[in-house]
Amino acid sequence: MAAPQATLDRSRTGWDTRFPSARRIPFTSRYSDAAHLIAGAETALVLFDPDEPEDAMHASLFRGDNVIHHRYRRGGAGAIESDLRVMSLISKLADAAADGTLTAANEGALLRARRRHVPYLRALLSRVLSEERPQLTVWLCRAVLEDQPLPRFQHHLERAEVQLGLRPSVSDTDRPDQRDEA
Repeated sequence: MAAPQATLDRSRTGWDTRFPSARRIPFTSRYSDAAHLIAGAETALVLFDPDEPEDAMHASLFRGDNVIHHRYRRGGAGAIESDLRVMSLISKLADAAADGTLTAANEGALLRARRRHVPYLRALLSRVLSEERPQLTVWLCRAVLEDQPLPRFQHHLERAEVQLGLRPSVSDTDRPDQRDEA
């Protein structure tokens, strides 16, 4: 389950103001709380973006030894589902759950496909840049560039290396167009 909603029962999730039209629905049936329904499942995977407060709060309602929580920082509504669909992971995760082989270890192995998924990598780079962490930017960009040549990552690697003093800035170098000819 990605970006979960356990229930929209006002008595349990009054803090979630999204989905106003669904608030008129009575959540009184035995099927109205997904967090309780998964108790009978062998394994339940809950993917959520901890930077989305409502999703993180809903995810915390899913508890039990059979629940695997996975923080998937992505940002933006629908981004997790979109990533999973594009990387063809929905069917792989569902197959693992259906045949009883879904574990935290193989779920993590499947989600490592994000390391090659450019939209995810760009979102990750944006977050690191917004936090103004040049060393982390260097590590991320180097890791990405080892795998695929992405100009945006090369550019930000060079900028971060200049910030950290690992490379001279363009103004510090002897540029040919500015040499004095004697």
